[in-house]
Amino acid sequence: MSFFARPAVSDDHAAFARLFPELGVSDPLPTPEQFAARMVPHTVMLTEGSERGDPVGYGFWLLYGRTAHVVQIVVDPRVRGRGAGRALMEEVRRRVRAAGGRRWYLNVKQDNVAAMRLYEGCGLAIEQEGWAVKTRWTELATLTGPRDVATPFTPSKADDAALAALGVDEARVELLRARPGVVLLALAEGGRLADGGRVVDGGRLADGGRLADGGRVVAFAAFDPAFPGVYPVRVARVELAAALFDGLRAHARVDELNVFVEGDRGLYETLRGAGARLEHALYRMGATLD
Repeated sequence: MSFFARPAVSDDHAAFARLFPELGVSDPLPTPEQFAARMVPHTVMLTEGSERGDPVGYGFWLLYGRTAHVVQIVVDPRVRGRGAGRALMEEVRRRVRAAGGRRWYLNVKQDNVAAMRLYEGCGLAIEQEGWAVKTRWTELATLTGPRDVATPFTPSKADDAALAALGVDEARVELLRARPGVVLLALAEGGRLADGGRVVDGGRLADGGRLADGGRVVAFAAFDPAFPGVYPVRVARVELAAALFDGLRAHARVDELNVFVEGDRGLYETLRGAGARLEHALYRMGATLD
């Protein structure tokens, strides 16, 4: 039989909920409201036999400027090995290119050999390692490092170029700013805070302050207390992690949280040393879109 891909609709949540566990992660299932608002505009459902058939897979991506992050590719075990995954990837490729994307990437578990072969067949190659860990704020409080060598502040759009120099995609930051409840925090060394900015309440910048006069951004993290999770996270030096997580902790609702570290083995090992548990070791695979 042939596979067909169609845009997702809100009523697909039940099928999505049935397929979601195939990801093999401990993330909470998105609610129907979250699925409709965050995923439906960037998700395709795969059916077999006809476009009206029951979904046997789905693909979800986000576009940051001209770069697409393929967040989830899920195929029902009953149709694996029959081209379903390739059909999903090709449909996502087509839609990303139509939306102006020129590059795509995804994360895959290092032990998922079949998935890696699929992605290699679609032209993607390993670019870096990543680690998804679970930890607790009480564990992060034991991190060693100076707490007063950098100034915490809430980065504005004017600071995006400085964040980019730290390896944070500007388009991603823009989308994170638009998400209700997400906390953005950066650390800066040198310079001063402009617009009357001052630090209050354990790491929040009051009065709309921003970095000015030659200060250098040395750390950044985005924290979603509702998930709860920290991603992305960047530090110029591992010892800055203590101050960065101290600043985020004021916004925590529960003790446990998820942290995803990309490409920074030193930071990963530091978190592990503080008690973080490895959930998944990952590879980021990416490529330009022909």
